Amino acid sequence: MIYAIVEHTTGKIVQSGVASDLECLSPMLQENQVAIEIDSTVDSTKFVVIDGRLEQLLERPSPAHTFDYTTKQWVDPRTLSDLQAAKWAQIKRDRDEAEFGGFTWDGSPFDSDAISQSRIQGAVQLAAMAPGFTIDWTLANNSVRNLSAADLANVGAALGMHVATQHAKARTLRSQIEAATTAAEVDAVTW
Repeated sequence: MIYAIVEHTTGKIVQSGVASDLECLSPMLQENQVAIEIDSTVDSTKFVVIDGRLEQLLERPSPAHTFDYTTKQWVDPRTLSDLQAAKWAQIKRDRDEAEFGGFTWDGSPFDSDAISQSRIQGAVQLAAMAPGFTIDWTLANNSVRNLSAADLANVGAALGMHVATQHAKARTLRSQIEAATTAAEVDAVTW
């Protein structure tokens, strides 16, 4: 037979397995535990026993949630400060993804990862020293566009505005996070 050892008061499954009968499990049981027969072995993190019946838990809402066996519900034990810190960390990741995810100037897509930003800045400086300068620039979509010194200055300005826009958006969202007084308000802040 297949069994589960369950905390009697909470319904928490502490072990499941195969045994010849429930009686042979008696020596294993602690004071608040009971052995019950079930249909198959179970992952104790996905099931609970309620009124003697094996019930599957709802999907865990987030990695931070823990199951409260008393209320039989998932709860997020984090404080408002914890939630705000986690949300700010997520917004910074979103900001970086947007900053390094590319931008468009004059209909052309440019890469904006850290190396590409450095290359653009270098090309802008080089072009500033040689007004007749032109360069064939490989765009984010792998097409090539010829850029003049004036074009490069505009690309550099567009890159600067792109980066500044992402950081300004992140600062606004950080203010919203800091002003939040409930978990729902923190959760409502999105990139």
